[in-house]
Amino acid sequence: MKKFLLTAVAAVALATPALAADMKVKAPAAPPAPPNPWDVAFGAGITSDYIFRGITQSNHKPSVAAYFEPRYNVTKDLQYYVGVSSESISFPNRAAAEVDIYGGFRPTFGPLALDFGVWYYWYPGGQCFNGSLNPVFGTDCLENAAGGFGLPVNGNVIKKDLSFVEGFAKGTFTVNDQVSYSGAVFYSPSVLNSGAPGTFLIGGAKFTAPSSALPEGWGFFISGEAGHWFLGTSDNFYCTLNKGDCNAFTSDHTARFTGDFTPINPAGLGSNWCSATFVVTGKFDLTAMANLK
Repeated sequence: MKKFLLTAVAAVALATPALAADMKVKAPAAPPAPPNPWDVAFGAGITSDYIFRGITQSNHKPSVAAYFEPRYNVTKDLQYYVGVSSESISFPNRAAAEVDIYGGFRPTFGPLALDFGVWYYWYPGGQCFNGSLNPVFGTDCLENAAGGFGLPVNGNVIKKDLSFVEGFAKGTFTVNDQVSYSGAVFYSPSVLNSGAPGTFLIGGAKFTAPSSALPEGWGFFISGEAGHWFLGTSDNFYCTLNKGDCNAFTSDHTARFTGDFTPINPAGLGSNWCSATFVVTGKFDLTAMANLK
């Protein structure tokens, strides 16, 4: 019995070195690579009417738009970004398009997402229409007016360059997956290069339908916003203006005499650019790092 035990032990002892030699030691797993902090968002769309703060920018006609936005994520709660976008427009001064150049940063504090930045609205290719003999307006303004007071259709005057810069602060508070509230303030020292400073306040709410209530791959939400213009020392302009004040604010080249006399619109021309309208929009948005791998 003892011999048997000794033999068994010896066999195990002799086999152990060979077994150890055949075993491969697994190297420790390499730590995961840190996520790429860079990202790019881009998209395009078409809408039946380009409405900006309650006022049509496309003369109530369809408009196309596109944007490109590089982003840098410092942390999951802080992002820097710059961007450029463009929209087709129909302005009284015949500007070729709207080109937006912007940048800022987006900090997040739990359910509160903030956005601070600067936005430049550039309207290249415009023409000046003003029949005044005042040399400050330039000879091209007089020539374009062709002997009239301003625009050939209705006499409204308009500057060649309507470009302006604006600072903004935005916030969105997400209550849950279905409900969120938002607010923003925008300020420009010269709205549409008019010389009048302007502040625009806006607030809104959004409801997103639960995914369980919809077919797979579908989503649905409904949202609403209300805004208020404060323009220099002039009368306050709401998102919906009367036709007379709307004409004075936009220099609408399609305005006609409607008898809408106001202190800032003594000619009685009326514009429907600020009236209520129905808009249909289709667009796509992508982030490069998430969708182009």
